[in-house]
Amino acid sequence: MNRMMTLTFLLLAFPALAQMTRVELVEHRGEGRGEQVQEKSIANSLIIDGVFGAVWAGGSVAMTVGRIENNSFTRTTGTLRLELWAVLNRPGRGDGFTGYQLAVSSGIAPLSPRTFYTDLVRTTSFTPPPDGTYWIVMVLAEFNPTSCPSDNYCLEDSGVFSAQSTFGNPAPPPAPPSVALENPQPGSYQSGIGLVSGWACSGALTATVGAINVPVAYGTPRQDVTGVCGSGNVNTGFGVLFNYNSLGAGVHTARIFRSGIQLASATFTVTVPAGEFMTGVSREVSVTNFPTFGRNATLIWQQSQQNFAIKSVFP
Repeated sequence: MNRMMTLTFLLLAFPALAQMTRVELVEHRGEGRGEQVQEKSIANSLIIDGVFGAVWAGGSVAMTVGRIENNSFTRTTGTLRLELWAVLNRPGRGDGFTGYQLAVSSGIAPLSPRTFYTDLVRTTSFTPPPDGTYWIVMVLAEFNPTSCPSDNYCLEDSGVFSAQSTFGNPAPPPAPPSVALENPQPGSYQSGIGLVSGWACSGALTATVGAINVPVAYGTPRQDVTGVCGSGNVNTGFGVLFNYNSLGAGVHTARIFRSGIQLASATFTVTVPAGEFMTGVSREVSVTNFPTFGRNATLIWQQSQQNFAIKSVFP
């Protein structure tokens, strides 16, 4: 038996609307549960007002509404009913939604112009949704077979309970990742000789960079990830030097595997200055206002790295 729950929400009355918006419910049923796609708005000056709620246990639910008003000066409503729904995304009042129909009340007699019901209670059968956490929606529907031929009831007003409800045993939150590819970063730019590196809580890793298979050295100290891998599991770093120029210019992807299963990946862009390994060149370049405004950095070409490095910063 499901745990008994009481949910209430205070809904303030909206002013009567001069424009009438027609609303249709389209219902799909399967395996004992109904699912509807609804286009709706507050219509025909028929509204829920005050506190409403629901108490369910096992296969039964009691739905309560503080007040239902027919604010029209001329129109008598059709037969009314209350419906209870479970939805994954919280809708606003008058917004459409897709969800699971939990309960439908017995009919409520029509309301004459400028009349209202107070303190309504309807007890009916209750069908829980699939396991998960949902927003619960109370719906006021009106009998109108011309406008809503699917089940003869048009949705006139609705309200969402203030807190979500959990049914069954929802999936636990995902465990923190046990591997991370830190270099290259997704969306980064690479050239020359750099690292393919990161950490993993266990070894036996292989890697591909572009279409190239790369051996991965594993076991360097990474004290910073013991919160994930365990206090006694320190030597979790991996890394390998790689000449990114060997990939050729363009977009490439690095991937980390264990036993043929991909664990992490990063897509990056390679720029090749001139061939896979450029020799016989030298250059120093000044970069103004770096690393901060008013300072200048001097970059020097390092052949062994096939890249520039910072030679000095002044002042």
